[in-house]
Amino acid sequence: MNNSSFFSALTSALSAHLKPGTKIIHETILKNNSVRLESILVLDESLPYAPVIYLAPLYAHYKAGNSMEEVCRFALDMIHRKLPFSPDFHMEIQKLQSIKNRISYRLVSRTENEELLKDVPWVPFLNMAVIFFLQLDSAADTQITALIHRRLAALWNLSTSDLFGLAKKNTPLLFPISLSPLQNLIADSQEETSPEPDDSSLLPPIHVLTNRQGIYGASCLLYENTIKDFADQMASDIIILPSSIHEVLLIPDFHVFDYESLRQMVRTINAPGKTFCLTKSISISGAAILLKSGRPLPYVICHHQAKQRICNEDCHGNGPCNLKCLQ
Repeated sequence: MNNSSFFSALTSALSAHLKPGTKIIHETILKNNSVRLESILVLDESLPYAPVIYLAPLYAHYKAGNSMEEVCRFALDMIHRKLPFSPDFHMEIQKLQSIKNRISYRLVSRTENEELLKDVPWVPFLNMAVIFFLQLDSAADTQITALIHRRLAALWNLSTSDLFGLAKKNTPLLFPISLSPLQNLIADSQEETSPEPDDSSLLPPIHVLTNRQGIYGASCLLYENTIKDFADQMASDIIILPSSIHEVLLIPDFHVFDYESLRQMVRTINAPGKTFCLTKSISISGAAILLKSGRPLPYVICHHQAKQRICNEDCHGNGPCNLKCLQ
């Protein structure tokens, strides 16, 4: 059974359980990094919202051997799941005073989201883009968010600068920072430690920067003085490796790493289809970044005329470029 046949069969199965008049629409939703997800939209006139269910997990259940009726029950559980919103939430969201403390930001790839960025307010940050969303609900295992599109910002009469000002204040409060040594996280994830001698102390300590929720943690790069304070603590320049939209790696630059190797490693990790790469939906940047002591902003590490240099402007991590560079 292909995707089209699966959607038709699922629609028929769901219609037998839903109220008469409920419409089931097949939609393709644009997500981060131009990823498009097939979904079903359930329109019930008695509800102020329309549940959206992605087809891929349901199709995987079916291919794993579950019957269509079992897949249907799984979908119905999601459709009827009680959301933590009041019945008039769709009206509240239109009022700025009701939601202004929920406006947050996150970092995404600029080059991989050209179509999305046409429809949302955004601010450039190095080779990435800062976009905005509403933090609607936060529980132990779920985060409910809504991307802010231009039409919603216009309804609130907020400029991109206004959104950034609110998000700059709200995001560190809603998503508190988490900065941990990578070695500690690895040890915590292992049931037993290796008895072999550990020579990692010979290398600069690598830290993982994210937030306590572990979602959109790369945005912690934007928190005021976060990287500067870490640089002061390490008494060193800081190499920043954007590993995904959810976290970045921070490495004191003790001049033991080759910049070009780091740059290529980040590009490989963030290149979909490569071995050991991230899934396309969470990759963020193909460039390594450096914060030099005494400078307020980080710089992208690029390859320019076969020499290792630090760009003082946005070059998207690609070279050769025509930008003025610092030795």
